[in-house]
Amino acid sequence: MCDIKYAKINKPPVIPCRVTVGVLGSLGCMLLFVVRSNLSVAIIAMVDEKLLLTTETNINNNSAVNSDNTNNFNNNNQDICYDINSIVNITTTDNNDITGKIQYDWSQSVQGIVLGSYFYGYTLTQFCGTFADRFGAKWMIGFGVFIPAILNAFIPAAASIHYMAVVVVRLLMGAFHGVVFSCLFSMFAKWFPQSEMTYPVTGILFAGNLGGVITMPLAGYLCELPILDGWPTVFYVTSLMHILWVIMWFCFVHNSPADDPRIGDDELKYINANKCSTGSKTVRNLQVPWRAILLSRVVWASMVTKICCAFSYYILAAKMPSYLDTVFGLSIQTNSWFNSLFYATLGLSVLGSGSLTTWVASKQWTSLTRTRKNFQTFGMTCACISVLIIPMVGCDSNAVISVLLVGMFLFGFGFAGGEYAAIPEYAPNYAGTVFGVTNTLASTTGFMAPLFVGLLLDYGEASGVRHQWNIVWYTSAAVYIFGALVYELFGTAEPQHWAIANNNSGCDDVSDTLMTKQHNNKIKHQDNDKNVNENV
Repeated sequence: MCDIKYAKINKPPVIPCRVTVGVLGSLGCMLLFVVRSNLSVAIIAMVDEKLLLTTETNINNNSAVNSDNTNNFNNNNQDICYDINSIVNITTTDNNDITGKIQYDWSQSVQGIVLGSYFYGYTLTQFCGTFADRFGAKWMIGFGVFIPAILNAFIPAAASIHYMAVVVVRLLMGAFHGVVFSCLFSMFAKWFPQSEMTYPVTGILFAGNLGGVITMPLAGYLCELPILDGWPTVFYVTSLMHILWVIMWFCFVHNSPADDPRIGDDELKYINANKCSTGSKTVRNLQVPWRAILLSRVVWASMVTKICCAFSYYILAAKMPSYLDTVFGLSIQTNSWFNSLFYATLGLSVLGSGSLTTWVASKQWTSLTRTRKNFQTFGMTCACISVLIIPMVGCDSNAVISVLLVGMFLFGFGFAGGEYAAIPEYAPNYAGTVFGVTNTLASTTGFMAPLFVGLLLDYGEASGVRHQWNIVWYTSAAVYIFGALVYELFGTAEPQHWAIANNNSGCDDVSDTLMTKQHNNKIKHQDNDKNVNENV
């Protein structure tokens, strides 16, 4: 049985090896987000949305000129918050032709396919977390981050061929990236005691958002450069950013503490004494309990909650730059700075929630399951309210941005302190496998959400752009609240019977230990009450 009183390190090294693993793993997630999100800004320069809208307006509405010979941008069925022709530098002729620079004439639906193509591959490889549990995660994570960096540099060449070439490249990038998170969960379960598990999980979530913070303004700046037409440099620069990380990862990271020649005896003893998952050699010999996992109510609760969180998140991550561009006419640099703030606020709340949830759990005011549910419900409810407010504020872009930032900041507390952190707790020996299973269906929203928005905008032109976007916001709110209800009813952080390996490591059943502790505490409180009554 696991000792509730955690052992201490007598002589901690200057930089513990597990800290190195956690930091480099987090930086790998940052780089993953860098190449995942760079296209969201670059596509604004690749496809000039405002110029396309102007083209449609001139063709469909005879140059959208009213009786006073002024451009009527509010009555041309576009329903946007700015005068297109006051921003876009265009020239019209007697034949209503428009001359302007459009790199690629991609409709909203095509853009949705291109932006979502990454997740076609990302979804397919989620189950590879199983191989990490069996054979080790170092090489899978290393190549899972490095190969997409190489493919990323070929996107400009692929775009010049056909948009489907970009789809293929992004699909392959997603396929390699798909193994990274599940493998990290598997690696962290071996490297970190259960009492410290919140820290590396928080680290990868924060670092992922940090990648967005870095990428968005960087991409906006590079798109404006006169070098190589601007936007191709976004892909070249973000690929070069991986070189140092790859070297450090392969040199300093190992699959488990037992495999690391640099680890000190004190740290190794501390890790082994304070975790309830088996060592890597034992896990390799275990068969994954697929039937129990796929029939587990807890796993399905995680899966549904992840889908609901991911749907609206991917809409904001992939389509928010396009929304600000088409509806409010923001410049590409202003646009990119807002999206950087989006990732920054979410990252800060994720960073803070890690320590906050650990502190709350240590106080034992409620059970660990209740703590996870409180954070998850709070975050999703706040996000629901924020997207419901957006249609109410109209054309006030500052209000829209402020509401979204506040909503995402509060959402981050549920994102890191709720269901996401519960997986290593209820499935300690199969954390990578369970994360892969639950994240597989959740990842489908990565291509479904942008495609949903694209189809809604392309085939709802008669209703206006803003009207169609309002449908997006209402749908997102409904999805958020549904996910919160599902996790509230069926979620848990208690170790599941199928997730505890029977071995001689001294960790037979964590749930039995926790139940015993709760029972002893109950008896102790009853004895104290009895003594008080007798004294009275």
